[in-house]
Amino acid sequence: MKKEHKIITLGGILFALGAFIIPLAIIIPLFLQDSNDNQFKVPGSFQVQVNEAGYYYLWNDHQTIFQGKSYNRSQSIPDGMKFLLKDAQSGESFTFVSDTSMSSTRGNHARNTIGYIDIVKAGKVDINVSGGCDEERIFSFSQSNFKTLFGLIFGGMALSLLVGVTGFVFIIWGIVLIVQSKNQDSENAPKKTFKEA
Repeated sequence: MKKEHKIITLGGILFALGAFIIPLAIIIPLFLQDSNDNQFKVPGSFQVQVNEAGYYYLWNDHQTIFQGKSYNRSQSIPDGMKFLLKDAQSGESFTFVSDTSMSSTRGNHARNTIGYIDIVKAGKVDINVSGGCDEERIFSFSQSNFKTLFGLIFGGMALSLLVGVTGFVFIIWGIVLIVQSKNQDSENAPKKTFKEA
């Protein structure tokens, strides 16, 4: 294979990586993440281990399957429902901030946020949900992954663009070399002379 063709092939591979493979490698794991961690029934109490500081959200898993049973509830939580989240070690209550701005749907699992707390150190959190109706619901508790998603999406876009553009440049470079090679061959080719009769 000539040098020009190798450059074009390399460019095509890089372009495919940038345009398709890298974006898929970033997007697919996001959709495959397990969103059912730390699920529990309410009204009731639940304790969860928090391994790092950050914002942690309480979710209303209004459509889900929990312990072999399907749940399909309304997205709105019942009137009068109370939320108490405390540091299990100190007994100090966290400030619960209402926030219903986020939702998530994956397969047969759908949920929306109820609110969040700001945790400054690792430890155990006691969650108590009371009041409202007697109908069982499923809630979950998880760390906000906004910064992770932001970094993955924009970092992935930058990497994808860089690799894709590099591949495109290689393709153009290879084409230019082929054109130059053909022009040089035509210039070096022996010219035909015609004898007069």
